Amino acid sequence: MVPNGWELSCIGDISKTTMGFAFKSKDFVKNGIPLIRMGNLYQNKLQLDRSPIFLPPAFSDEYTRF
Repeated sequence: MVPNGWELSCIGDISKTTMGFAFKSKDFVKNGIPLIRMGNLYQNKLQLDRSPIFLPPAFSDEYTRF
């Protein structure tokens, strides 16, 4: 179900995706930059509240490609 005013799209059409890089679990923090993982895809839907994982805000400068 898509909320009113929203448009259904494929992730690849609205963002860049990079696969194949694994962040280390020791780097995960309780709050910060949300990391989308395969576990967030469930029954053909993106569920960001499913086992959320975050990276430190400083990672946005170091890992700009991701």
